[in-house]
Amino acid sequence: MRLVRRLSLLAACLVSLVTADPAAAQFTIGGDPRVNPADFRITTFATGLNYPNGLARLSDGSILVATNNPNGSGMFFVSSGALLRFTDTNDDGIADGPGQVMYSDPVGVWTGLAVTGNMVFVISAKDNANRIIVLKMNNGPASPYTFVGTLNFTFPAGWEHKAYVPSRCPCRRAAGRGRSTGPSAWTTRGGRPTAPSCSASRRGRPAASAAALTRRWSRTARTR
Repeated sequence: MRLVRRLSLLAACLVSLVTADPAAAQFTIGGDPRVNPADFRITTFATGLNYPNGLARLSDGSILVATNNPNGSGMFFVSSGALLRFTDTNDDGIADGPGQVMYSDPVGVWTGLAVTGNMVFVISAKDNANRIIVLKMNNGPASPYTFVGTLNFTFPAGWEHKAYVPSRCPCRRAAGRGRSTGPSAWTTRGGRPTAPSCSASRRGRPAASAAALTRRWSRTARTR
């Protein structure tokens, strides 16, 4: 009886080891004498996410993920979007829970995510609704984000594999001695990027309001 109990306990421990850390079996650390595998730990941070196509680390150390929910269809191109924020307060490499919904949108097909300061930019590649969604953190990373507006793109009929992405500076500085800040919308046509200029700030103060900056980015986000 004792032998049976010990074997059962050993089997339970082995099952726990295999199922608790499946990510470790997918990666091999090493191959270079300068790399010490003991310095690294591989864990599965979060599971069950639908089409997670964007990641950003926030100022408080949490992780923001752009996900796409197929809503029963099983198809990415008819999905709705949801921004999920994950925390790891005990630093064990595993998210504390299923994620906090910071923003959701019936228009999904999200393909990218960028965060700069308290502004969040989400890219949607949905046909006939191509856009960059602009959000704002009013009370830090942990409070739901406010919708500011969208940068909308209209492409000629028949275009395929359209590409656009918010990009942080470096880019051309505005007049004056202010430093360039904030993202600018880049678009491509035929593989050639069009690079707009950034907004500027002086002595750490924004040069314009969020609405004005959105209008400025909208002007520079057109295709050529």
